[in-house]
Amino acid sequence: MLLYKCSVLVLLAAPFVKLNHFRGGLLSWKAINETQITVHHRLSFVYNDSCPNRNSSATLICFPGGGCNDSTTMIGLCTESNSTENWADSEGDTNFTITNSTSTNVYFIGYTGDWISLVNASSISSLRIKVNVSTRTDTGRINQSPVSVMASSVKIRSSCGIANIEIPVVDFDGDYIRCRFPITTEECGDICNSTSTYFSFIGTSCALTTGLMPDGDYVVAVQIEDFTSILSSTALSSIPLQFIVTVNSSGSCYIDPYFKSNTYPEGSVIQFFNGIQQQIKPTVIVYDRPEIITKFHILSPLNFTMSNISNPMADEYETTILLAETSENEIGLYNLCFSAESNYR
Repeated sequence: MLLYKCSVLVLLAAPFVKLNHFRGGLLSWKAINETQITVHHRLSFVYNDSCPNRNSSATLICFPGGGCNDSTTMIGLCTESNSTENWADSEGDTNFTITNSTSTNVYFIGYTGDWISLVNASSISSLRIKVNVSTRTDTGRINQSPVSVMASSVKIRSSCGIANIEIPVVDFDGDYIRCRFPITTEECGDICNSTSTYFSFIGTSCALTTGLMPDGDYVVAVQIEDFTSILSSTALSSIPLQFIVTVNSSGSCYIDPYFKSNTYPEGSVIQFFNGIQQQIKPTVIVYDRPEIITKFHILSPLNFTMSNISNPMADEYETTILLAETSENEIGLYNLCFSAESNYR
């Protein structure tokens, strides 16, 4: 289970390498300059393939016709794993250098893997990011891709009725975000039509809904894109998210965990004064499900620190988020999103 909230913070004063037993991935990027980007990658595999004794490696290269011919090795550190559920997440940041830049400064970079046995997919998956390192006319800076902290796997009790899955997304440039299902083999390999058969988007949001489904593991493949406005039809960038949904018809139905009322509501405007230490304490209540909160996430371009998770009351979990005091923080408006993840994904 993953739940999240976003607020506005006011600061005052190719050839690809196949990896067996793939369970999904998430790629995003940030430009260093017009010839180098940093790719953040989280790839998931079956438990024995990447944890706990070794890290994972995979090749990230430009797609054929993607505007460049470069490649690099992604090294991922095992960050989370569950031997019982047979998954392991490998995460890291890798610099990617573009040696033969084009006049458009647009590139398509990708990675593929071999899926585990799935109800709605056969074999090969492909993840593709669209990178544009041109300087934007509206901001005077190179664009940043959207980012997400979506869990690599989600559990659904099909006997409990319609299930909704919220995908936490944010764009640090303040761009308008849309989500869609991938449509080309470069974006999704041979699973392109698999997701829309069982899942649909709720309106124009990045939330999915599904009804009754047979038991088993399903892949969800989504492209997350940013636009200069709600009217724009040309994506500035595009990043892939692919994760597993496990459906089980047995077991009890519970009320999902939720943020306590003293946590800032969605869309809040929060004032922070640079140089004055202030804190936010997101608190999650686990009402009647036998689970615990295992992780809080922060999504913000500012540098925050986060305490260990505490248990102030029965069935309550909280963390303390502090803004790092630094002269590099510029006065202005910033996105701040925080989410919570439980052991019942």
